[in-house]
Amino acid sequence: MYWRWLYRNRRGVLLLLAAAVTGAAGLPGLQVNHSMTDSLARGSGVRAQVEAVNQRLAGLETFSVMIDSGIQDTFLKVRYLEEIQAIQDYIAASGLSRSTTSFTDYLALLNRAFQELEGPQLPLSDAEVNELMIFLDHRHVKAYVSEDYSTARILVRHNIASTRELQGFVDDLNRFIADHLDPGLRARVTGSSVLTLSATGAMIEGQLQSILLLLLFFVIIMSLLFTDPRVGLLAALPNAFPVLVLFGVMGYAGIPLNIGTTMAAAIAIGIAVDDTMHFMLRYNQELRRTRSQSQAVHSTLQGESLPVLATSIALMVGFLTFGLSDFDPIRQFGLLSALVIASALVADFVITPLAISTLRLVTLWDLLSARLRHQVIHHSVLFKGMRPWQIRRFILSSTILDFAAGEAVFCSGEESNDLYLVMKGAVEVSLPGARGGEALVVDQFGAGEVFGDVALLAGEPRRSNAVAMVNTSLLVLNRDALRRTTLLHPFIAGRLFYNLATDVSRRWVVFVERLRQDELQEKRLSPDEKNKT
Repeated sequence: MYWRWLYRNRRGVLLLLAAAVTGAAGLPGLQVNHSMTDSLARGSGVRAQVEAVNQRLAGLETFSVMIDSGIQDTFLKVRYLEEIQAIQDYIAASGLSRSTTSFTDYLALLNRAFQELEGPQLPLSDAEVNELMIFLDHRHVKAYVSEDYSTARILVRHNIASTRELQGFVDDLNRFIADHLDPGLRARVTGSSVLTLSATGAMIEGQLQSILLLLLFFVIIMSLLFTDPRVGLLAALPNAFPVLVLFGVMGYAGIPLNIGTTMAAAIAIGIAVDDTMHFMLRYNQELRRTRSQSQAVHSTLQGESLPVLATSIALMVGFLTFGLSDFDPIRQFGLLSALVIASALVADFVITPLAISTLRLVTLWDLLSARLRHQVIHHSVLFKGMRPWQIRRFILSSTILDFAAGEAVFCSGEESNDLYLVMKGAVEVSLPGARGGEALVVDQFGAGEVFGDVALLAGEPRRSNAVAMVNTSLLVLNRDALRRTTLLHPFIAGRLFYNLATDVSRRWVVFVERLRQDELQEKRLSPDEKNKT
């Protein structure tokens, strides 16, 4: 039986899963990709031509540095032209670009021609600039300076494919500008490469934020649904596992993060959340039916395994067909989606059963139905002196079972693992064969009363029978839940045991007094009356 094997070997299985999660150490190696050419197949002719251009020339990618003063004729002055030249010199010194073009380059070339210099050189004075401008029509430089010469542009060509490298270059350039640019000038880095970089980063950031928000809202919804934050946090484990595996594999394999690959993570979360919700709701139903955590998990796995396996395998096969594509984003999306579905499947059949087996789930509907019987709960001897939140904690570790009229709650000789609180109806407890083979009725318990606690606390098998007299609902607390309540909530456990001790003592006093009265009445009877009796 799978569940028994899994539970018996849970430590080893969890260690293996922990080892798999350490694959998330590949996350630092994860890179964001903004280059369109990387989407082409390795043997693509277009890609080969683009790479040849990037290697032999300055590159096809560009961005611009826009410098603005807001004052007319600013960039007809040597002082501000030198500011442009300083930025170009810094870019050239970084080695990340082999080509920058600006208005200063045109002036330097023109000055070289008129001064017959060995190389391009900026004019030395504003007067020289004004003289050169007689021969330079603005139409020739309109791409690099505004018509009133208040705004200048530096065009930077590069062949940087790495998003991280380009982002680092832009950040360094912004720091240099902030530290060295004249305070009277304002500069910003923009252009196609920077905008593509920003757009890609924003879309990927949005995808990752949506994944985190989905996990957060899932935790909140599960916590509210089962009225316990621990349930929400445990339910998040099988949903986070495939995402960690995905990003870890991408980091180790060098697969860049782009729009397609982040969509695979969203798919993983969606599938895992759906399966986890099915498992937990089915587990809650089975737990109420079987009253056994182990049996409930087994029944849940047995009932949910076929549909989960069928849908997961069908989805995996469907996504694997995308792996035949020559278009890298499509191929990566298909293969990674199949990977995360397989990871989610492992999480569903390993992490989820182990996680939910540690909980006794009570849904919000169960809690609301208990509130409808507010008077029964708050006036029960079991909850005497407890605050409402303490009562709720106790209910969260319990289950509610329904018994038809005449149905046995427990029988003599059974293991005593549960105590019972009557929510509605009535239960009769009797000792079998106490009077010449006839059962002796010990007591009858109505709404708000507790029974089955003596054998549970003593750790002995049942010595009596309990039968529902009418259709009855019972709140059941088993030994394991009682032990957990003692460990996690000692103050609640202290009040609980005090109330149980008080109730057991009272019942024994009443029972002994009743036996004494029966004995006195029997002594008063005549022999004939005794025979009739």
